Amino acid sequence: MARTNPNAVQTLLRSGAADSDYDGVSSLTPHIDTANVIVTRVNTCAVSKGITLSSTELELIERWLAAHSYVMSDQTYASKKTGERSAVFHGKTGMSLEATKYGQMALTLDISGCLKAISRGIRQEVVWLGKAPSDQIDYSDRD
Repeated sequence: MARTNPNAVQTLLRSGAADSDYDGVSSLTPHIDTANVIVTRVNTCAVSKGITLSSTELELIERWLAAHSYVMSDQTYASKKTGERSAVFHGKTGMSLEATKYGQMALTLDISGCLKAISRGIRQEVVWLGKAPSDQIDYSDRD
């Protein structure tokens, strides 16, 4: 179940700029669903580190991630020109969450560091399946 809602994401996308980052037509549901999956992973990772993120923190991270997902799928203008049509867009692929102000804020809100690790594809769990050093048998002493 999503922590945020379309109205909260729309408000975020429409604030702080002369031109809105939201077209008012597109559905935000797929972007909220995507953000929800990621934030659920962030929360699981944080708990495994002994860090508790409040429901407010998780909702805010999800809201900013949903906005990031939206603007990455519908790039916003850095500048545009009408006569002879010209446009420059914000963000670069390969910059991950740093590509938008929304992704940057989501990273800032996550005190666990898990979002940054997840966005870079770093696994957060390492499981040692071998024996503890004190239980190991030297190679020369094996049968």
